Amino acid sequence: MFEIEGEITIKFLGLMNRHGTTLELVRAAATFFQQVSGCEAVGIRLREGDDFPYCEARGFPEEFVREENSLCVSHQSCKSAKAHNVNPLLECMCGNIICGRFDPSKPFFTAGGSFWTNS
Repeated sequence: MFEIEGEITIKFLGLMNRHGTTLELVRAAATFFQQVSGCEAVGIRLREGDDFPYCEARGFPEEFVREENSLCVSHQSCKSAKAHNVNPLLECMCGNIICGRFDPSKPFFTAGGSFWTNS
């Protein structure tokens, strides 16, 4: 098990060293993790203001990515939250992870907050 994890880590570090821009790295990382994990779909979100849109999404239906791209309940609520010095409400499972609202003891979470679903 540790040998496999070590090999994966070395491959990922090599991948990181070959890509210069953040976008190139994120795209390569999404492909890498999709291949290594065997998951049909992988998404990576990066912070953009108060929201966390997908920077890269692979394997998801286009409609899903379009509908679920924003984690803010609405752009207006994000602006309102910022104006009132509170954190915006981030909905869905990704928002829960970003806000630390997850239980790593559940089998569908990793200790760092990654999660998987077959639905």
